[in-house]
Amino acid sequence: MNEANFESAVIEIFRDTLGYNHIYGPDLEREYSEPLFMDEILPALRRVNPSLPDVALTEAVYKLKNLEGGSLLNKNKQFMDYL
Repeated sequence: MNEANFESAVIEIFRDTLGYNHIYGPDLEREYSEPLFMDEILPALRRVNPSLPDVALTEAVYKLKNLEGGSLLNKNKQFMDYL
């Protein structure tokens, strides 16, 4: 499996199983210095985890924004584990 196939599989899971919309990145107006689309992430976490308190959801966003040490590969693995 190559990166493009993996990306397509993940997009399909989020779109078809979890009910997310998919927008091709370059078509989305956003601040490129911020890797997460902050207008959507907290509301999406609330939808997926309605029983969690806001403090837990805010902490989840903090962890996604502030991955701990290591190489870019390690940070990508950590991010995917969080997802």
